[in-house]
Amino acid sequence: MEFENRRQRRRQLIFYLPVHDRATGEKLGLLGDITTEGLLIISREAIPEGQVLELEIVNNTSHPLPTPLRLRGESRWSHPDVNPDYYATGVELLEVDARTQGAIGKLVSEIGFTDH
Repeated sequence: MEFENRRQRRRQLIFYLPVHDRATGEKLGLLGDITTEGLLIISREAIPEGQVLELEIVNNTSHPLPTPLRLRGESRWSHPDVNPDYYATGVELLEVDARTQGAIGKLVSEIGFTDH
């Protein structure tokens, strides 16, 4: 999912929430940003392009957030992050229902950076 093809502007969050693989329980990385169409995972290892992921975003803060948030997505690209010790992976979300869209919206409104 190239930036030019995005219909929504990704929203960065104040906290980096953990992102886990639901099938294994393994922590994949941290949530870098999110919209109802996609998200960014910051991780120690690259996530192969085209991999379908069953994700769970967990609230590790004291803020009441709509988590755990369970999502299904496909990795579209992965490359070294600005910090070369990490990788940034773009994930296109699949099958996002109205409830999940609302939960993502609430997450962004609660802990997302505001536009000025």
